[in-house]
Amino acid sequence: PMLRRAGMLLLLSIATVVPATAREGFGFTKRAAQMSRTRPPAVNVTGARLHVKATSVRSDNSSDAETLQKLTPDAITAGDARIAESASPDLDVRLSLGRLDADDTWETRTDYEYRQTGTKDEWNASKGKYEKKPVYGNVPVTKHIKNVQGTLSGSYEIRDGKGRVLDSGPLDESFRKKYEGGENAPTREQVMDDLLHDAAYVVAARIVPTKDRVAVILPKGSFENAIPLAEGGRWEEYLAAVSAVPEMRNRDQEAYR
Repeated sequence: PMLRRAGMLLLLSIATVVPATAREGFGFTKRAAQMSRTRPPAVNVTGARLHVKATSVRSDNSSDAETLQKLTPDAITAGDARIAESASPDLDVRLSLGRLDADDTWETRTDYEYRQTGTKDEWNASKGKYEKKPVYGNVPVTKHIKNVQGTLSGSYEIRDGKGRVLDSGPLDESFRKKYEGGENAPTREQVMDDLLHDAAYVVAARIVPTKDRVAVILPKGSFENAIPLAEGGRWEEYLAAVSAVPEMRNRDQEAYR
């Protein structure tokens, strides 16, 4: 008993000398919060009158070009509500849709899952009898995977009211994802609609501010008490709270600040 008490005292004394900074960092289990981020436009433009025209290189995509022509002004005005469509524009956006298609294929593959494969008799000495115990192993499992893919290609050109080219570039969007058993897989039409929305967003981001959602990994340790502020979207308060945390003497513990 005396040796056991001495050992416990030794463990307690070791625990008390571990510095609090040992908890600093992001931790093995990360915590993150969603932030709405505003991205500035790639090109500085002036004017509040807009004209958008989309054409299709392929005749079978003419209706898709019309959809892109409708989606693009919506994406632009969402970034700057002052902009409106006009017959005499300050900004002339010309879109060319080269290709838009989507398809899906199925594949069969064999994976291995750790499952119970049976039972065995095992002697239980304390009970003096044999008992049934489960036996586990890797079992081959056939899975059917639905591969969904889609592609959009084209180009855009942005001109000012005098016809001068302010910006131009390609429109290359793609989608590729696997769905086990086909569960929650989008239809061909849904994939193409998403690609058209993505293309409209790309064009809008060239001339107006756009917003997206990003995940921000949050530090723990000395900053952990401020995490609820970030998770609640109160980023100014969060920044003030973590900025108020004094720097540590151990510079290695400051690397993640």
